[in-house]
Amino acid sequence: MRRMLRELSRATGVCAAVMAVALSAAAATENPATMEFTYNIDGNASRGFGFGRPDTLDICIHIDSPALEGAKVSAVRVPIPSTGGTLAEEKTAWCTPTLPTPGVNFGKEAVIVPASLENDTLSATFAEPVEIPSGGLYVGYTVTVTELVNWTQRFPVVISTGQYPGGFIMRSRERYPEWYNGESHNQVSDMRVTLQMERKANSAAFTLDQDPYGGLNGEAIVYGRLTNHGLNPISSIEYTYAYGDKKETRSFMFQKPLEGKFGKWADISLGLSADDEIGNKDIELTIIKVNGEDNLDPQNSVRGTLKTLPFIPKHRPLVEEYTGFWCGGCPVAYVLIEEGREKHGEDFNAISFHIADALQIKRVVYPNSINSHPTLYIDRGDKITGGTTPSIFNCEYIWEKERRKFSPASIDVALAWGDEEHKTLVATSTTEFAEDHQGVDYRVTYALVADDLTDPSWTQTNNYIGAPYEGKYWDIFTKATGNVNGLTYNNILASFPDCRGIEGSLPSNIKAQTPYTHSTTFNIEECEAKNGGMIYQDPGKLRVVAIVLDGATNKVFNSVSSIYSGQAETLSLDNAVTCPAEIVSTQYYDLRGVRLNNIPAADPYIRLDRLSDGTLRASKHLDRAR
Repeated sequence: MRRMLRELSRATGVCAAVMAVALSAAAATENPATMEFTYNIDGNASRGFGFGRPDTLDICIHIDSPALEGAKVSAVRVPIPSTGGTLAEEKTAWCTPTLPTPGVNFGKEAVIVPASLENDTLSATFAEPVEIPSGGLYVGYTVTVTELVNWTQRFPVVISTGQYPGGFIMRSRERYPEWYNGESHNQVSDMRVTLQMERKANSAAFTLDQDPYGGLNGEAIVYGRLTNHGLNPISSIEYTYAYGDKKETRSFMFQKPLEGKFGKWADISLGLSADDEIGNKDIELTIIKVNGEDNLDPQNSVRGTLKTLPFIPKHRPLVEEYTGFWCGGCPVAYVLIEEGREKHGEDFNAISFHIADALQIKRVVYPNSINSHPTLYIDRGDKITGGTTPSIFNCEYIWEKERRKFSPASIDVALAWGDEEHKTLVATSTTEFAEDHQGVDYRVTYALVADDLTDPSWTQTNNYIGAPYEGKYWDIFTKATGNVNGLTYNNILASFPDCRGIEGSLPSNIKAQTPYTHSTTFNIEECEAKNGGMIYQDPGKLRVVAIVLDGATNKVFNSVSSIYSGQAETLSLDNAVTCPAEIVSTQYYDLRGVRLNNIPAADPYIRLDRLSDGTLRASKHLDRAR
């Protein structure tokens, strides 16, 4: 598959202007008895795509919306770039409820008709329109590339930017018989399919992003996606929700109407009243009206669980970046993280893992699986790269969706110097859960990161020269050469000894609304770079990112960043916290932060007592007689 993707990348190019004409928007006055369906809903710019070699190609889309079940496919048209090379005379269009297995031709269930090519547009008509069954229908075409002007100039496929399941699927009969799904590369086909159907004037589907949650006797939020299936733009909706004995109807107004294109969607949040008692209840929400008219869409209703809580933890998703100076594709991650820092401030927490360059730390264990660069993880969920679903270019959207998710715990962190010489940093977290949990393996952990790192000898490889992206940080790369110097790097990992969580840092039985404190110590003199020297440049520009996660799954619940070390105070002598709980274990550290096996006989030390309520008590002991 990697080889296939390289071939695809090499063969990608820009189509002639005639393609834009071939794909012009449908006429403003649309016949409600027919509809032109496409996954290029926004009419994004087109580009050529292909394998750069003679072969037979099968290209299709999958139409599987319940709102289109029973509609009939009557015609297909799709642009075919004329740049270089020749296509065989025989060209076909087809419909099939299932795709054949790799290496197998279409079976009897497929309806295949001849197609013609004129003015760089392939078109075909089905004499007997094909009905879309439950489960959807694959609609596509087949062409054979017979000759090439050269291997870089044969683009028999046209694609645009978009991310829809089934938006672009293809295979090569001879070289790559496996079906390739373009969703992983943010690609959709520019195919237009004429459907025979009676389209309603006002119709919308609603899907749930996550179960709703809210504070006791407060407001809860339902996050979901509204998709326009009607002819008209959507200005307003009415919805009703019911749980327990409560039933209520509310309305929602769009600031800007949702366009009247089939499949045009918007992520929206709908308010409802949370319960007057803590707990979970089944809830049903229905979009009953669109623009004041009854909404009869088959997907107008959703079911879920309403969670009512004593408080709502603020969710700050953790972004973990894997990158390197040598990686030409990595500037995209640099841009996304710097934009996130600037836009979201203290709510945006990131840790940057550099590999095989001057910013790689001497001792590191990666908390995530990595096989390509750049790679991003958000709360250690989906692996996000340039070649996976979801795409790295959707990182901002993914981060926003993750932030809206319910986090079971809040977390705060305090930072202090552990010694007068400022060689050790003590981070103390306070974690509080919104619900009780029994028999769990939840953990906290800490990463020490450094900001404002720069060196004129550091060179970032850059593959984005002239790329069609704009903005303060994109301009650094798109208007540069293949090597960029003078960058300032932030969020750089300096130490992360327990990246998958500290065992025993939280109790297995957790009581809601109970603060659990925990501390750890970093010795900044051990923050060494693999190639020598220290990772940080200014000891006052160190921060600690505190993390709460599930030790069983490695899934991150929440994160928070401390103040800069330059703003931190120094721990006072014998600053033990008075606490009636019993001591269950004790650990000793020297003033460099190195853990000791036993209490030292003479040297100064830091003592950490773990108490029976899950908290930690820290005390510093300087005057010791031998």
